[in-house]
Amino acid sequence: MANETQKVGAIHFPFPFTPYSIQEDFMAELYRVLEAGKIGIFESPTGTGKSLSLICGALSWLRDFEQKKREEEARLLETGTGPLHDEKDESLCLSSSCEGAAGTPRPAGEPAWVTQFVQKKEERDLVDRLKAEQARRKQREERLQQLQHRVQLKYAAKRLKLGCEWLRRGS
Repeated sequence: MANETQKVGAIHFPFPFTPYSIQEDFMAELYRVLEAGKIGIFESPTGTGKSLSLICGALSWLRDFEQKKREEEARLLETGTGPLHDEKDESLCLSSSCEGAAGTPRPAGEPAWVTQFVQKKEERDLVDRLKAEQARRKQREERLQQLQHRVQLKYAAKRLKLGCEWLRRGS
């Protein structure tokens, strides 16, 4: 049963074989701790597969975290606005009790258009940062694919060379 994917709750853990229940519990609890941003101290008897459970649980969380992050970035880039954008802010606010950008109170006497400008600028800056981060991630992924391809070619050439040497010896 090589490279099985285990499902605990709604979490998928890629595991090289069917894990024991103690391993499933370990991975699920590790995932919950990481998801909550807390610190966990785990203990388990010797020989229960802590290392593999730790690796699978942590990598599953990281995979899901990166996926959620990409989806959120895509959603923000698709709408072209950041989380600061709010439909009720579209109307002009004339009183000094209105809130400005990022939920901070607007100073008395500051025109609504200034507050809206600051908010829109923050949204554009956020979108620009997300686009730059997305471009850097894409470059990293392309470099990783190139490296993987290079390694595959290297090993293929090595196997071919060893195969030719083996055939020569056999003759």
